Amino acid sequence: MAPAETTTPKKALVFVPAPGIGHLVSVMEFAKRLLERDDSFSITMLLMSPPFAHDVTTYVEKLSASHPEFQFLGLPSVTPPPLEDVIACPEHFVSIFIADHKNHVKDMIVNHVLSNKSVKLAGLILDLFCTPFVDVAKDLGVPPYIFFASGAAFLGSMLYLPDRFDNGGVTYKPTDPDSMIPSYINPVPSTVLPSLLFHDGGYSTFVSHARKFMEAKGIIVNTFAELESHAVSYLNGEASVPQVYTVGPVVDLKGNSPVADGSQREEIMNWLDAQPEKSVVFLCFGSQGSFGVPQLKEIALGLEQSGQRFLWSIRRPPSQESLNPGNKA
Repeated sequence: MAPAETTTPKKALVFVPAPGIGHLVSVMEFAKRLLERDDSFSITMLLMSPPFAHDVTTYVEKLSASHPEFQFLGLPSVTPPPLEDVIACPEHFVSIFIADHKNHVKDMIVNHVLSNKSVKLAGLILDLFCTPFVDVAKDLGVPPYIFFASGAAFLGSMLYLPDRFDNGGVTYKPTDPDSMIPSYINPVPSTVLPSLLFHDGGYSTFVSHARKFMEAKGIIVNTFAELESHAVSYLNGEASVPQVYTVGPVVDLKGNSPVADGSQREEIMNWLDAQPEKSVVFLCFGSQGSFGVPQLKEIALGLEQSGQRFLWSIRRPPSQESLNPGNKA
């Protein structure tokens, strides 16, 4: 009698993106590329219902239809923190909201991944805001990885914060002297740092996330070494920093994300097609990034004085969001 054939279980990776379309799109693009290079992986996405943001249902449905090799699982809803918390500090609000999913994440993995005998859990890949789930990976005995959708220099600035905090550094002030952040070649003026670092909630939140980064097996960064050679060399030369893997640029080149409606997208693409090659400057500060009126006026003035064609994604109240093409040449 011939011996029974044995099938090697696939290596299961569980991705947990933050509940924002920009985070979901970037992590999906990375996951697709990973699977194209190695089909021995099985990929499960655990999705949170955003407390306020673009509805990602249509996007996920399209992905499910075009990529049946992915498993999408919705996590049970949790009650978001009070609305005044998001006004006070959006980063702290989002971090608390995500942390409240911790038990749901573990239960979902136990009941829908570990129970599947055809796969073996190989690791968790967590969005930069999902660091509370590093503890879930440890509980399950698998390595956690951080997926960092921004660049290596900014990653280095986050990893710099705990040391600064431990040495008495409090929130930044615009009048602070330039900071010597190792991932940047030049001193960094405080005026160019993210505004969240000027507030207790945002500063302490990023210090906390950075500490958890150091517990990860590795950090996957949306960049490439030739673009940020100094930052990448610094990070990979630091014994205290987990291995950094450069996987960028990770972008949705086909434009499948549901940010712009069909007519708006068509208008934008037609305008772009009519411009000379490599002549348009694109400005976008994320799906939740916004600026006050004075800052918007300064950016507009800079664009006007540059004399360049531009496409500018401006974050306004939800009913007024727009993508504005302009030609100042």
